[in-house]
Amino acid sequence: MAPGLSRVKMDLNFTVFKQSFSLFFSSKLLKDPTVRTRGMIAILLVLIDIAVVSLIPYCTKQIVDALSINLLNSVWIALFFLSIFWILDKILSHIQDIILFPVINRMIRGITHAVVDHIHQIPLTDYKKLSISEVINCIRRISLSARAFIKILLLLIIPTTFKLLIAVMITIKAGLFGWLLVPGILISLMLLYKGTQWYIAARGSAWQASDMVTLSIHDSLLNTKIVRPFHAFEMEKINSILSTEANLWNTTNIRLHSIYIFIGILLGTTLGAVLIGVIQAIHNQTLTIGDFVFLKGQLIAAFLPLRAFSMEFRQLAESMVDIKKILSIFEIPLEENIKKPSTLVKAPENAIEVENASFSYDAQKSIFSHLSLSIKKGEKIAIIGKNGSGKSALINLLANIYKPLVGSLYINGQPIENLTPNTLSALIHFIPQDFRLFNKSLRYNMTYGMRGVSNDALLQVAKDVDLLDTIEHMEKGFDTLVGEMGTKLSGGEKQKVALARALLLKPEILLLDETTSSLNNESEKKILKVLFSSIPTVILTSHKTSILGCVHKILKMQDGTLHVAIPPVLDTDPTAFIHGI
Repeated sequence: MAPGLSRVKMDLNFTVFKQSFSLFFSSKLLKDPTVRTRGMIAILLVLIDIAVVSLIPYCTKQIVDALSINLLNSVWIALFFLSIFWILDKILSHIQDIILFPVINRMIRGITHAVVDHIHQIPLTDYKKLSISEVINCIRRISLSARAFIKILLLLIIPTTFKLLIAVMITIKAGLFGWLLVPGILISLMLLYKGTQWYIAARGSAWQASDMVTLSIHDSLLNTKIVRPFHAFEMEKINSILSTEANLWNTTNIRLHSIYIFIGILLGTTLGAVLIGVIQAIHNQTLTIGDFVFLKGQLIAAFLPLRAFSMEFRQLAESMVDIKKILSIFEIPLEENIKKPSTLVKAPENAIEVENASFSYDAQKSIFSHLSLSIKKGEKIAIIGKNGSGKSALINLLANIYKPLVGSLYINGQPIENLTPNTLSALIHFIPQDFRLFNKSLRYNMTYGMRGVSNDALLQVAKDVDLLDTIEHMEKGFDTLVGEMGTKLSGGEKQKVALARALLLKPEILLLDETTSSLNNESEKKILKVLFSSIPTVILTSHKTSILGCVHKILKMQDGTLHVAIPPVLDTDPTAFIHGI
């Protein structure tokens, strides 16, 4: 299945229902003693609710028959006991909700955590196919979906099924007219099921339109500098998608209420026919007033929850749309190291070694084939080449972001599949070309992945990357929010924040993909001097010729092959040549 959420087929079937149940009721959740206790209490309350609904009409019948009183008093007694039944039913419903609320919250937290965890582990090629705005919308809606799903399943579907069975059996025994309930209820349920599928199809299209509106507005506001010269064109486009969204939601609403109208007519007709039969039986003296009260109570016990179920079934149907989208995310396979742990060890003096590696984004275009590369510890390497030549693909592969289709990658002589993620993160740090900041403070972005970083350390790295003056002019200093993707900072300032974090991490190997492209030569010279003296091995890609005078080796990517563009002429520490930049 393609990972794009918008292509998920919206329907309702048992398989989806079963998958939804597995999604919410995970084995880890069910092993929690608190969850099990609350679940047992909720089930007990459901059984009490069923018993109350079934027994109160029977008790009312016995009292009415025993007292042998007139019709008016019988009605008052019936209303009194049915009121008690209704109040108890409502009280039990709310108590059940209170009991289950923490459990549902646990489920929502678990699902949200699982979705985020899964997306961070899927192949980057699949990640790029996802609409993150749509995923976020879906995660937000899943909190409502989870609540609706659990509440309807435990507090409506199961109790209503038992109440209906009891009511039907009692009513059938009371006379032949009771058989009218069976086809009426079955036809209502069938109509509800088919109507819900009809409704889901419309709602799925409406949610896709809403997701498109969110994505379009998000892009429009983030790209306001591009949009402003074309304001009329942009607003016409926004108005068009808003109109499409409104029309689709209108269609959804019409379908929903059409279902309710037809089910209401059918249930009302069925209930009316049964009551006419009951009244006729009383007139013929085949039923007593107590029997009438009893049957009336049973019909209320059956039809009130059935009516509530038909109303809540809309929420269940809506939740299935969101749940299917979440399930489609889990269908994307996790990225795995295809190779098993290896005992083969390469030369330990090499920081990175690539052996016979091939890579492509898709089957149509190969980026490079059978590529080999050795980078010794302490070397500073620049990779150059035309746009699209594969520089970024190679450095992403060195960072273990992409996986080679074939070939091997070694870090410090160890096969990369032998190294744990924690070990890799300590050895290698990568700043990608499309580096983005979190919508949080400067401090958060500079210290992400680290704990206990002191203000003195922050001040030092801010000075090292030529960012201190900028921070001192900010009202909240390091606690200043940088905006979505760092929009409150310039391109150069964002790159300085990324480089400051690299200095705080102090990895053995630093990979930079056009990371100094927005810096002026003076800042670049200062920062590279600190980086080269603090981090042993640095590999970078760049289009700036100013960098080429300070590296040990320049490699040129061309036609999927690496060539030594300039021989290694530097036989001393490259930082000594920084002054020539």
